[in-house]
Amino acid sequence: MSHHELIQALKLYPAILKDFVAAIPPEKLHHRPGPGFWTVYEHHRDVSVSPAGSQPDSAEDLVADYGRWRERQLQVIEKASDQLWRRSAQHPEYERYGFEILVRHVLLHDGFHLSRMEDLAFIKQELLQPL
Repeated sequence: MSHHELIQALKLYPAILKDFVAAIPPEKLHHRPGPGFWTVYEHHRDVSVSPAGSQPDSAEDLVADYGRWRERQLQVIEKASDQLWRRSAQHPEYERYGFEILVRHVLLHDGFHLSRMEDLAFIKQELLQPL
């Protein structure tokens, strides 16, 4: 996947999240199916960065926080030079790491949580698996 394609994919997530959250039944947001499960809201909070010390009141507030945070991320990512995209780095959890892996990880991290939110909101309870 090219750098441009990664950036374009990151740009899609705020709209995907907004429409998706609007479709989630309110009673599903804070429902915990059992031990080892996060709630839909907890997954949502994990991808959304709210201002320090704030506790967003609603899923819609989290969507807005997510959109603002993604915009700031994209401003930095879009300015990155080709040299930065190729630069390697060290990370205690990775054998190989660099800017491209970091950007791809953001995309995959958000996708994982949105997928899990979908499972928790719409999959039959008896088919859900804990993490």
